[in-house]
Amino acid sequence: MDSGIYSAATGLQGSLQAQDVTSHNLANVNTPGYKRRLAVFQPFQAQLAAQAGSLAGTELNGVVVDYTRGPMQQTGNRLDLALNCDGFFVLRGAEGQVYTRQGAFTLSQEGNIVDSVGRPLLSTGGSEIRIPTITREIRVNQDGSVLADGASVGRISVVDVPAPRALVPAAYTAFALAPGAPAPEPVAHPTVAQGALEGSNANAVEEMVSMITTLRGFEASQRVLRSIDENLDRLNQTASK
Repeated sequence: MDSGIYSAATGLQGSLQAQDVTSHNLANVNTPGYKRRLAVFQPFQAQLAAQAGSLAGTELNGVVVDYTRGPMQQTGNRLDLALNCDGFFVLRGAEGQVYTRQGAFTLSQEGNIVDSVGRPLLSTGGSEIRIPTITREIRVNQDGSVLADGASVGRISVVDVPAPRALVPAAYTAFALAPGAPAPEPVAHPTVAQGALEGSNANAVEEMVSMITTLRGFEASQRVLRSIDENLDRLNQTASK
């Protein structure tokens, strides 16, 4: 196969993959606690050399997560929580613990503090944090301790993952541990803000610029393919005469 065709074709494929990532970011610019994704590419001559000679091009090496903090947004809601430190809240998911910085919590019918899809927020001891039925005031201190009408009902677990690549995206802005990854470590001195949410770290303007840049790359690869096709057509016509 012509190396130019291969390079242009992989450029088209890579642009489509990058556009998918950018579209996902744009869809979540207003999602609290969302962490933007970045498409990472690499040349793949080495991977193809053994099978396809000197073909050149690019391939998606993976999608990495940008864990930088999003902007803090004051809401005043008593169960909106934000972390003013590194780390994640711990939730009990259907298949084990998951980790998130999305702090828009509510109370379940049983009185547990849960996220938007019902996953319970866990305490430092690994148990669910339950608020008594008749509670007038819920206070969350900066250290994560939760008080119901002045009585302690638990302390929110905040953990950190020293190697962020040990996390893989799970549903609803949460992350799970990759197989074989070391367990997260408790944050010694967490800083929890009540009545606030961490916003998405995806910026609409930046994502639109990225989308336009990716589109330009896609169009350039299209022009290369069209040019090669026209040249090959002329060669075929010449050879047939």
